[in-house]
Amino acid sequence: MGIEDQGARSLATLARNTLESKIDPLLQDQVMVPEMIDLRNAAIVQWPQSTPTHLPIHWSLVNTSLGKALLRDGVRAVKMLIALGVDANSMLPCGYRISGVAALTAAGKVIEYLLGVPEIRIDEKVNAYGHLEETAMVLAYKTSQLQIYGQFLAANGGIIPARTMLYICAIEPHATLISVIALNADVRKSIRTKHPVNHNTPLHAAVLNEDEQMLTTILELGRKTTTIINSFAVFLNATNSDGQTPLMLAVEHKMRDAVTTLLEQEGIEVNARAAGGRTALWYAARVLDVDLCNTLRHFGADEGNPAPGRQMWTTKGTPFNALLEAYDQAHEEFTHNKNRLEANANFERAKNKIERIGWLLDSIGSNPNLPDHYTLRVPRNTVLENFPEWQDIFT
Repeated sequence: MGIEDQGARSLATLARNTLESKIDPLLQDQVMVPEMIDLRNAAIVQWPQSTPTHLPIHWSLVNTSLGKALLRDGVRAVKMLIALGVDANSMLPCGYRISGVAALTAAGKVIEYLLGVPEIRIDEKVNAYGHLEETAMVLAYKTSQLQIYGQFLAANGGIIPARTMLYICAIEPHATLISVIALNADVRKSIRTKHPVNHNTPLHAAVLNEDEQMLTTILELGRKTTTIINSFAVFLNATNSDGQTPLMLAVEHKMRDAVTTLLEQEGIEVNARAAGGRTALWYAARVLDVDLCNTLRHFGADEGNPAPGRQMWTTKGTPFNALLEAYDQAHEEFTHNKNRLEANANFERAKNKIERIGWLLDSIGSNPNLPDHYTLRVPRNTVLENFPEWQDIFT
């Protein structure tokens, strides 16, 4: 242990002992009541409002010891604060984690120290606001701090971690992916990483990107990095925690160009089953996309019925059950907005699509006699309000 570390640790111990001697009696006498914030749910924390400041940055960066330390890359102060008990993954009141602020302020020495802290989570969402999972690595790249980005990459064994990789594939232009991979990334492992919660892969993310070249780039990288164990077909049909393949996700979000691109790939499983027995055709029916239904049929989509003897495990029924869900949504929107001029027109359009898809499903042999696990409704026997044409499909 160096002299600097010994000094910091001694000062930290003295500070902690002093604070405990002052605060513990107050807590015991209930003069002070501690208020705990669960930072694991930081997205729902109501952060304090910014107080007036003459500087064009958040007050928590100029009025707190931690903020000041990050602004000046003061690694000794950060070490001391963490030794005092500050969580290395905690957020400042500005709504960014310590690692995120360090990336934004180019605090390279602090980053180097944090990467050596056993508890540090380098692939956490660092921004408390919004639904996008920005990570410290994303921020480092966005602010052209390539050296800091490289520090994170090296600390993760050259693999771009899942949240960072999925953010890039879903949001950024494809040129960004090419650039970050060029920074000595392990391509084969990076494009096959899975989100720690929903298990989406970079290919799942790429189908949602408005830049169509992102999907093309990911597919090319997947094809070039195949092995006997990790074949291209395995890469192409990887499933998330809900059993969805990238094709199903593209259909669900009506990404038609992505759907066509995937269907043209050798080894694509157009009839794979997700949780509840849902197929790509099931999702196309659910989002009432007539063109996608026809496209899937052209590429060999089956009728979406469960395999013989597996009806009891098919909790979401067949594509006919998906049409019932679509009707429920359309009818609820119509009821809620019926005083608006466009409400009736929207409802009529939805019913027309349901009817057209229903005739298609009937013609290919989809089973209308299976209940779904949740509502227990059988499509053939269900009477839909303001929609007598539904029964005409089965007569």
